[in-house]
Amino acid sequence: MAVIDLLITYDVEGWAYQRRAEALARLAPDDFRVRVARLRTVGMSPDEQRTHRAAVLGERAPDLAFVLNAPQAAGLRGAIREGGHSTRLVVGFNNGWPCYRDELHRWFEFADLVIFNNRDYWERAGRPQPSVTIANGVDLATFRVTEPVEGRRPRVIWCGSEYSRLVKGYDERIVPLFARLREEGFECEELLVDSAYGAKRTAAEMAEWYNRATVLVVASDSEGTPNPALEAAACGCTIVSTRVGNMPELIRDGENGFLVDRDLESLHRGVRRAIAGHASLAAELGRDIAAWDWPRRAPEFFEVFRAVVAGGPRRPEATRAFGRHFGLERRRLANPGAHGWIDSLGPALVQRFRENPSDSNLTSVLGLVAGRLAGSEAPAAGALAPGLREAVAFAEATASRSMRDVTVVVPVRNDARGVARCLDAILAQDCPASDFEIIAVDNGSTDETLRTLAGYAPRVRVLSEPRPGVSWARNAATLAASGTWIAFTDSDCVPRPDWLRNLVEAGRRDPGVSFVGGPIVAFASANSIARFAEALFDQRRSILEEQPPAFISANLLAHRESLIRCGMFNPEYPRGQDTELAWRSQSRFGARITFCESATVEHDNPSTLGALVHKGIQHGRGAARLIIDFQPYHRRSISRRRRQTKPYTDALRATWNLLPLPRRLGGTGESGPQRRDAFYYALFRLVRHGSFIYHSLRIESGR
Repeated sequence: MAVIDLLITYDVEGWAYQRRAEALARLAPDDFRVRVARLRTVGMSPDEQRTHRAAVLGERAPDLAFVLNAPQAAGLRGAIREGGHSTRLVVGFNNGWPCYRDELHRWFEFADLVIFNNRDYWERAGRPQPSVTIANGVDLATFRVTEPVEGRRPRVIWCGSEYSRLVKGYDERIVPLFARLREEGFECEELLVDSAYGAKRTAAEMAEWYNRATVLVVASDSEGTPNPALEAAACGCTIVSTRVGNMPELIRDGENGFLVDRDLESLHRGVRRAIAGHASLAAELGRDIAAWDWPRRAPEFFEVFRAVVAGGPRRPEATRAFGRHFGLERRRLANPGAHGWIDSLGPALVQRFRENPSDSNLTSVLGLVAGRLAGSEAPAAGALAPGLREAVAFAEATASRSMRDVTVVVPVRNDARGVARCLDAILAQDCPASDFEIIAVDNGSTDETLRTLAGYAPRVRVLSEPRPGVSWARNAATLAASGTWIAFTDSDCVPRPDWLRNLVEAGRRDPGVSFVGGPIVAFASANSIARFAEALFDQRRSILEEQPPAFISANLLAHRESLIRCGMFNPEYPRGQDTELAWRSQSRFGARITFCESATVEHDNPSTLGALVHKGIQHGRGAARLIIDFQPYHRRSISRRRRQTKPYTDALRATWNLLPLPRRLGGTGESGPQRRDAFYYALFRLVRHGSFIYHSLRIESGR
């Protein structure tokens, strides 16, 4: 009997992917030899990544690799090719609709098979081939009823990752829901976990936690499999869930749990009904969850793995399946070995693009057909059939011009004059203003801002976000946006005419990028203080020189799904939200950031000494919270002690520089502006470091 060498990779220690990998390894049949390895390249240089992937593959490459963290699959395929291996690649797709919808075709370009973990996404995507759907399992040996269901006091629980708290509805749904339930006398507990780096509970500890509860709530907006729901169901809890991922596959509404809409009233009503009928609902769900036990689920995976290893080249079949899915007819010609049938698709594709030039799915079809014929690398342009060359050229030219997948977001609070100036500049961009969506978010203005915004309707979509803080405003716009790309700027900015076009083109040129930043400069009429303050908004230095890189949201393009996946802007940060998002998205999610020199916005910089001092206080406050929260990731600091003493020495140095104050700050000659800028610099750094010391001590003492 031939034995199949199987490699299963995961990313985060102690989390769901590792548990699934170990369950499959434990239950592998005799014809499989399974090795489980961690594959995580966050923070590595390109050379380090190549070395790491080669080590994961091992000296003797496996027959089959199953990558549970889909974004790592492309790099592993590259390592397989570089090593000259024949390893087949299966990708686990574990997201909820519509996450990665526009990027879904990429996994089919280099995977021999994609396994969707929920039927809902698979069906909505049109059952793309080659793919199957197999739901996750649960370890019923660990997650089981140890406390009698009938004797439990009503207790409602929720758990989830801190870095996807917004998508999982923690702040907007769970917090107010649990507050209301507590007022009604019910015990509630939420468990917010740092899934990437924080201390995690073991499976046994989680099982004990579930056994003390009666109802688990899932309030997610998008999710593949809420694994806590499977585990809690096995431990005697009733589930109240939104219709995400494979929850409709598990929950029979009203019979073993409740499927509810994602609003507070529906969630509350579902929880109250679940509490009232907990014993009978939990008993029914306990019988249903038995079918999800890993010993019953694992054989489905290994049956698929055998088929992939035994099968022949599959990519032409995948191409044809994509063509059928998007309504493209495959026309057989006399010579089936030629490119004739592909050539005949050219006019049809061009016509489809003329009808709908923003259809990114058609780009997927073209890329798949042109780049993966018979499993080979993309042929040279001259080798493509003429009709296909015409279609590809038309698609690329049209896609590069279209802005229909772009949303521009402007948050504003009490800045009627500034937001009008900003919106006028956005409407005057050198790409058709009717092509892209514009969202302005009022964040509780009390001046004429709302009246000013009303004058731009209906061209500008106006949202209201009453919760104070620019993060709330940006997040509200992100969730409401229809674009694949979101371009952020602020009401005190004026984008130059080519800003949006250059920014979006930079994002489209690099398929793997999540964020693009551009230059932020002072207005041409700015005084010396405002021109000096350009250094405070030096996006080029922040992205290309600083470690770790950071971006400034006054001029930022974000891939919407990447932004949502990373948890969006953190409302708990009154300052430094953009830096926090940049560091979090890189350290936890491996996001990539790039810089576009030609996408410039002009910014109303601080123009008085008082405003400069205020900005220094703000910067110091934000830096204190950031560096303390990101101690494990901040590469510029070796130890906590050094991080805490360095601001003192910087403040003393800045004070020393202030002592020989120039008599004439605006003196003539070459030395005047230099002395003036040196004074501004010393003043700003003194205030910034003093603020940092003060706020870092307050944060530390508060903990």
